Amino acid sequence: MILSNAEFKEEICTFLQKTGMAPTTFGAKAKNDPSFVARVMAGQAVKEDGKERVLDFIRRYEEEAKKDD
Repeated sequence: MILSNAEFKEEICTFLQKTGMAPTTFGAKAKNDPSFVARVMAGQAVKEDGKERVLDFIRRYEEEAKKDD
């Protein structure tokens, strides 16, 4: 799945709003980088493999949340 940087930002924002997770926590868990979200929101481009890693984290997190329901 190829997302533009704007679409990728939107995926992150939606996830953070749905979960209430702090951006620094998300960055630390998804990329081992607490500053990741701040840099992306400031316009830093993310390579496709980095986007896939983050999107995979989101998918896994959402799957685990469904199991807990």
